[in-house]
Amino acid sequence: MGDFPPFFLFFKVLFQFFLEMIEFLVFLPALFLLWLANLSLKDELAKKLTKVTNGILVILWFLVGILAINSGHAQYGVVIITSCVLASVFFVKFFRQAISRLIPINPDNWLHATVIIISMLLFGAGFGVMATSSQAEIIDSASSSGNAALGVTIQDLILIIASFIGVGWLSRKSFKAATLRLGLKRPTVKEIGISIAFVGVLFMVLVSSSVVSRMFVGDDMGILEVEEDPTAAMLGGISIVTAIFFALLAGISEELLFRGAMQPRLGIIFTSIVFVALHIQYPNLFLLAILFIMSCVYGIERKVAGTIPCIITHVTYDMILLLMVATA
Repeated sequence: MGDFPPFFLFFKVLFQFFLEMIEFLVFLPALFLLWLANLSLKDELAKKLTKVTNGILVILWFLVGILAINSGHAQYGVVIITSCVLASVFFVKFFRQAISRLIPINPDNWLHATVIIISMLLFGAGFGVMATSSQAEIIDSASSSGNAALGVTIQDLILIIASFIGVGWLSRKSFKAATLRLGLKRPTVKEIGISIAFVGVLFMVLVSSSVVSRMFVGDDMGILEVEEDPTAAMLGGISIVTAIFFALLAGISEELLFRGAMQPRLGIIFTSIVFVALHIQYPNLFLLAILFIMSCVYGIERKVAGTIPCIITHVTYDMILLLMVATA
C-alpha cells in the first residue's frame, strides 16, 4: 500500500486530535469550577454552588486515593489522600484567614479558595506520580499514550484557557479586561532588556547548581546533559522547528498561568510550588529544587518588570536549551 492521500491524512490527524481531547476532558471540571468561582464574586447562589462543587471534587479525588491503595498503589494513594486533607482545610474560614497572613488572598473570596484547592489536588497528583514512578516510567507513559507532541500542545492550550477563565473572562470580565489583569501589555525597551538579563540569571542558577551537585554528590545529576533532556525524551526526539514551537508554547502558557494569573493573588512561593508540581518529568528532588528556584526568579521578574518580560525570558531560555538538544 502506498502513502495516504492528503485528504485521508487530514482526517487521520483530526481523529488523533479528538482522541487526545478525550484524554484531556478531565480538565473540564476544573475549568468549569474556575468559571463558577468567578461568578461567586457577585452571585450568592454561585458562591454556594462553588463550595459544593469544590467539595465534590475533593471527595472524588479522595476516592481515587482509596482506590489506589486498594489496588496496590499505596504510596500514590497516601499522597493523593494527603493532598485532599490539605485541600479540605481551606473550606474553613479560620485557616483561610491564617494563610492570608502568608499569601495575599482574601479569606472571604471563594475564587482564591478554589484556586488553592485545585492547586493542592494538582500538587498531590504530580508528587504522587513522582513518588511512585521513575523518570523513565513517567516519560514512557507520556510517550506511549499516543501523539505526545499533540498531547503537550493541548495541555499548554488548556493552561492558556485556564489563565483567562481564572481571571474572569466569560464571567465578569471582557477579554480585554482579562488581558490587562494578566499583565499583557506591550513591553518597553527597558523591559525587554530586563527579560534578556534574567535569561542570564537562569543560566547562572543552572551552572551554579551543576557545580554544587558535583561538589557534594560527585556528578551534576544530568543538569547539563542536553542529550538526556526529559522534554525531548517524552516527545521522542526534537528538531529545530519543534524546539522553537514548544519553547514558545511552554513559555507563553506557563507564564500566563503562573506569573500572570496566580502570582498576584497567591504570591511567589505558593505559585512556585504548583509550578514544580507541573514538571514531574524531572527525575529527582534536586532538579525539582532547581526548578523551584527558577520559578522564584520568574516571580521576581514578574514583580520587577511584568508578565510579558517573563514570557520573553522563559521562551528564550527554553529555546536555547531545546535548540542545544536538537543540534546535539
